[in-house]
Amino acid sequence: MFPFVASRQVFSLLLSCAALVPVASHAAAPPLDYLFPAGVRQGAENVVITVGGKFDQWPVKVWTNAADGWLRFVPSADEKKKGELTVSVAAECVPGAYLVRLYSEEGVSAPCIFVVGSLPEELEVEPNGTFQDAQEISGEPAVRVINGQLEKNEDVDCFAVELGEGQALVADVAAYVLDSPVDSLLHVRGPKGYRMAFNHDAPGSLLDPRLVFTAPVAGRYVLELAGFAYPPRADVRFTGSAATRYRLTLSKGVPLVTHTLPLAVERGSTRTIQVQLTDETSIAHELTVPATWASDVMPVDVPKCPVPVAILISDVGEYEEPVESLVIPSGVTGRIGVAGEVDRYPIKATKDVAYVFKVEAAAVGSALDPVVAIEDGAGKELASNDDVAHRFDPELVWKAPADGEFAVTVRSRFRKQSGAELFYRLDSRVAKPEVNITAATDVIVLKPGEKAELALTITRHHGYASALTLAAEGLPEGIHISPTEIPADAKGEWKLTIESTEENAEPDCLPFQLRFRESGSEQPFTTIEHPIKGTNADAGELLVNATPDLWLTLSKK
Repeated sequence: MFPFVASRQVFSLLLSCAALVPVASHAAAPPLDYLFPAGVRQGAENVVITVGGKFDQWPVKVWTNAADGWLRFVPSADEKKKGELTVSVAAECVPGAYLVRLYSEEGVSAPCIFVVGSLPEELEVEPNGTFQDAQEISGEPAVRVINGQLEKNEDVDCFAVELGEGQALVADVAAYVLDSPVDSLLHVRGPKGYRMAFNHDAPGSLLDPRLVFTAPVAGRYVLELAGFAYPPRADVRFTGSAATRYRLTLSKGVPLVTHTLPLAVERGSTRTIQVQLTDETSIAHELTVPATWASDVMPVDVPKCPVPVAILISDVGEYEEPVESLVIPSGVTGRIGVAGEVDRYPIKATKDVAYVFKVEAAAVGSALDPVVAIEDGAGKELASNDDVAHRFDPELVWKAPADGEFAVTVRSRFRKQSGAELFYRLDSRVAKPEVNITAATDVIVLKPGEKAELALTITRHHGYASALTLAAEGLPEGIHISPTEIPADAKGEWKLTIESTEENAEPDCLPFQLRFRESGSEQPFTTIEHPIKGTNADAGELLVNATPDLWLTLSKK
């Protein structure tokens, strides 16, 4: 993933789990407890990957949601190397996070996050558990990714770097976001072994640390990486296991990107952005976003930046504070630069029109814990919101009580909080009727000639009351869904039946997708997703938080 910006900023919703009816045993499905290393570089060839799990059957098949040919996993044919894959990555593969599954006719594993990066990569080398035994990080490249494991309880991984006076060391850990069961931390020890710097949680990340350290004198400095178990346990000690993997981005003397100003750029526009770096400098860069760019993130090569910068792409006009009057819809980039500061954005509202005001801060790597509110013309607060579910970023839906002038305000939850790292993006829109559908599970087990039920959750927003048409893509002959119409009054949990009409169907395991659109509409279908519940799902977002790829296992009669 792109260091800092992309690893902390754009990805959605977590949580939800339920079961299919009838319940089937998954004992024979291939396991996938973890992949190590958890990522490789773009263009890498035949890198050995260890798969966590006990395999009764090997080799197995490997699936990934990357585009055809981008990721090629090959299981070892050696019986003595069960659980070993080799991976090759196409040079044109877009850096980012992908999902990997193992499958056979018996079933499919849970998904595992795998990262394709653009920096040089290497492996942690044991023993490196003490100041004296620290793994030496020397020579070029100045920026690299180290793939490691905290292999056992009390494990500490140490890395030694020679720094000149005034030279900076930047270290960024991706562990929690990979669904690694650890709340990690970083220390820097100076040439005499004394602790000189510490970080536990980076801005915009609940559990993964980032440390920026400038050497006061020339010498050998040691970076220590360790962590506590997450979810927390009663025994408070450094944790470790084969599944406790991390990706450490380490930069010596080269500043890395923290964010951009503005935080988003409008699709189809050209503008100059300021790329903010860890040494508190910035780089001006003119950017053109094609009107046809479909993704919400665009990787951009910026001179003097060691890796592409992830730019948020918006479908509304984007501005920077101050603004005389808030345009709706729009996005505004702002900052709480002074303790107690309240940013006010005047609006003209229409009676009984519902508006949505969303502040993105943690989602874009900011240290701000924001509060969004509405004030009337006299400055009286009419409504406010602090957090949404497990996220620190607020969203306020407000209906104007009358035509008139109001103000949207953004402030820090903590009145004494201020600084350059307290940036945010205010997204303002008129609330539109819309519907969201999620699947309660991503694995359906079905016997020939029988039925299973899949629970869908239908959430209607802002008065959406239309019937919906369902369609399936990728199901084999003899597998059908019913009903294919969702009534206009259906909401909450809604059951879909998946039926096999072929009594003699052969065992199979394959991905498929469910889609929906408004009945009678010619609009494109929307894909139903299953929210991925990882080990750490209650504490924030992972690099991948949902999958549109559901799996059908057609078992033996």
